[in-house]
Amino acid sequence: MIEHKDLEVLERKHAMYVILAIKENPDSTKTDIMRLEKGDEKTKFQRINELIALGYIDTVFCEGYSTKRLVLTERGERLAEGIDALRTTLAAD
Repeated sequence: MIEHKDLEVLERKHAMYVILAIKENPDSTKTDIMRLEKGDEKTKFQRINELIALGYIDTVFCEGYSTKRLVLTERGERLAEGIDALRTTLAAD
């Protein structure tokens, strides 16, 4: 269930972009996601951290590297599927 605090973050600039970017670019770092497309990197960085705090994104260490990669949690995967379904619906109109 999506709570009010979740909606506050999801309505902010770059929130849905970050979720879809991680889905479409698995094992990316924060820097990778921030630089995929033009836009304010600071805002994207803040969204990533907010989405981590809400449980939509997690960070994992890669073997042999000290780099943290971003992955969608189960909750994040469900959200990404919902965003994709919405995009499909809007594109059909």
